[in-house]
Amino acid sequence: MGIAVRLAIFVGLAGALWAVIEVWLPPKSLWVSASKWTVGVVVGLIVIFSVGRRFAGWANARMELTDQRIRIRYRLRKAGWDIPLLSIVEVTYVSGPIQRLFGVGVLRVQTSFAPLPAFMLDVADAKQLHHDILVLRNQAWDRHVRSYNQAGPSGQLRAAS
Repeated sequence: MGIAVRLAIFVGLAGALWAVIEVWLPPKSLWVSASKWTVGVVVGLIVIFSVGRRFAGWANARMELTDQRIRIRYRLRKAGWDIPLLSIVEVTYVSGPIQRLFGVGVLRVQTSFAPLPAFMLDVADAKQLHHDILVLRNQAWDRHVRSYNQAGPSGQLRAAS
């Protein structure tokens, strides 16, 4: 689910809790006021944390597309991905209405060595990047097939005739 849907569900649940506080606790008591403040502060903190976490993940990731691989690195941690173009089986992208408003999308890369696809969230211009990855993957496969065809049965290069 998208972040907007999750936040809407959470805010709806918080509103229901607010209504329960109004009905169950005696009016004009200290408990009503303290409970409402607690619900308000917790909801505010969760909304700020959810949006901030998503923004930090987006601002932290760096992607580099070469003629050999896709490299994804993160500034705050050393872990990252190296996806060879020859191992890419399928590339798809999805861009919802809010994502299209901001010019981003989700890129899904299925490889031959991983059981689950790699998802890259909030990629700028996902449609163009999808196209670029497919073009580079096809070029890499063409180079690989040509180099294989030039080698003889024993693995030695054949003389051109």
